Amino acid sequence: MTLLPLGCASDMNDMMDGMSGQRPDRGFVEPMDLGLVDVGPDAAPAPPDAGPDLDPRQRPPEPGPPLTLYDLALRGTYQSYHLHDGAAPPNNDFEHPEFPIQLGTQGARALHFNLAFNTSKVFEVYNHGLADFASRCLGSIRDCFRPIGEWSRANPGHAPIIVALDDPITVDNGGFDGTLDFLQHVITGDPDPRVPVPGMFTREQVFTPDDLRALNPGLTLREIVTRGLWPPLDAMRGRFIFVILEPMARQSLRDLAWGLDEEPEVLFWPYVDGTSDEELAADDAAFAFLPPLEDEAAAARAEQVVDQGFITWTEAHDAETYARASAAGVHVIVSKFPDALFPAPGSDEWPVSCNPRTAPEGCRPRQIENRVP
Repeated sequence: MTLLPLGCASDMNDMMDGMSGQRPDRGFVEPMDLGLVDVGPDAAPAPPDAGPDLDPRQRPPEPGPPLTLYDLALRGTYQSYHLHDGAAPPNNDFEHPEFPIQLGTQGARALHFNLAFNTSKVFEVYNHGLADFASRCLGSIRDCFRPIGEWSRANPGHAPIIVALDDPITVDNGGFDGTLDFLQHVITGDPDPRVPVPGMFTREQVFTPDDLRALNPGLTLREIVTRGLWPPLDAMRGRFIFVILEPMARQSLRDLAWGLDEEPEVLFWPYVDGTSDEELAADDAAFAFLPPLEDEAAAARAEQVVDQGFITWTEAHDAETYARASAAGVHVIVSKFPDALFPAPGSDEWPVSCNPRTAPEGCRPRQIENRVP
């Protein structure tokens, strides 16, 4: 895998001096009112199986040092839509519960979906290339987005939830740009004559690249994250961050002229394997997606990327790989087997915890979410 070298851009050397093994020198900005999630009288109550983790009407997080997304350790599910299918290969013999259970009882704060765009302008969701079509939202990604958004509106005190949208998005006619445009509409779009179904999330529920730029005028996303300028955690609770893992999306999103009511840019995109140093220097990557950390050398490389300020993501499907990723400070770890690998409900490290590599001294898990004993 090609990893981002320390100091790959001329202005990075000064920023990264003395940073090995430490968090970036952080400049905290004043909290910005990005709006509240509407949980009015019509909001659905928390499902009974959502667990005891969250209650937006009860005690606030405990006090502690200022935190941002960079300070957190988030755990989530890999192929979050997946159902057991006896015909699938053995390595796909796993199943995730319904989304209120994943987000509530399991405490998942990261979700992962494989997308396929069909000619009817619907994003199907299934595991590509393995004849594995068991999925909670095979017909449309909306079938997965809907319960996720509803759970969030009923539990607005949760830590940010990062949603990764994976696999190439191709379409025979209409072009790649139009596909991305439509994907963003599925997330937050208003009803449109051409697409009468609205997006599954309110604009206030989604933290976007435009939001991050508005907090840091004149800076690129890459400059913002490498300088540690994510907004305070108070401004991000109850929100989603959508990251697309398609390498083509970097240029397409940058050049795209939105066709549906000039909708704002919704999708972040990451540094991914195969990106050259020159491409990355001109890119606005805010996230870094790493392969499973299968040895100590891979863990050391992950630490370098963490220390540069990127929000990092990896998979872990066994205890050894999970332990390496956690110790390296990878911010988001997703797994096929969260119940077996991640901290149990009720523990101080569940559902999110302080990142062992990046969080400030004095960080306590109980200050991250609105939780009750």
